[in-house]
Amino acid sequence: LLKVHFISIWCCDITAPNGDKVNFQQMTRVTSSTAIRYTPPIPGNYIIEVLVNKEHIKGSPFTAHHIEPSNSQGCFAKGSGLRKVVVGEKGNFTVDCSNG
Repeated sequence: LLKVHFISIWCCDITAPNGDKVNFQQMTRVTSSTAIRYTPPIPGNYIIEVLVNKEHIKGSPFTAHHIEPSNSQGCFAKGSGLRKVVVGEKGNFTVDCSNG
């Protein structure tokens, strides 16, 4: 006889850097795991508390750092492929958004 136990998983709190609670969605649920999805509205450190049967799991609460997406103002391109390329040969250049 095989017993299957369903676990009760709560992502009881996802807290934004400004203290606001962030909505989340439980995507899938199987007998031993679940997938959670959320969208951070602002950059900064988020506190994610994950509880199973009302107790924190190992490592909870977690801190997730979210950054702004890159913007064009902090990006630049460099390389010979931006200036001149011989027909039939490959032109190369690099786009760097590390400051964007």
